[in-house]
Amino acid sequence: MEARSRPEVHALSSAAATNRAEANPTLALAGALQTHQVKHYAAITEPAKIALLIWQIDAYPYALVRCALRYSALVFCRPGEIRAAEWREI
Repeated sequence: MEARSRPEVHALSSAAATNRAEANPTLALAGALQTHQVKHYAAITEPAKIALLIWQIDAYPYALVRCALRYSALVFCRPGEIRAAEWREI
């Protein structure tokens, strides 16, 4: 996302333009932060590889992580959704 298209930058620019702020402090940061590079992960689509993954999950030594991995394989949730899940949702 380009810095100038972000809503908070636009709001600060609008505040400076309407004399509600002296200046837009975000303009000094332009180019200072690196853009996050997205890395896509391949999906497992072959039944034999899915079976191997399930075997590896079942052999995982930590029970809580093993349960979360099994749960994610059943419901296809993102890891953050599983971490934030509440018991009433399971």
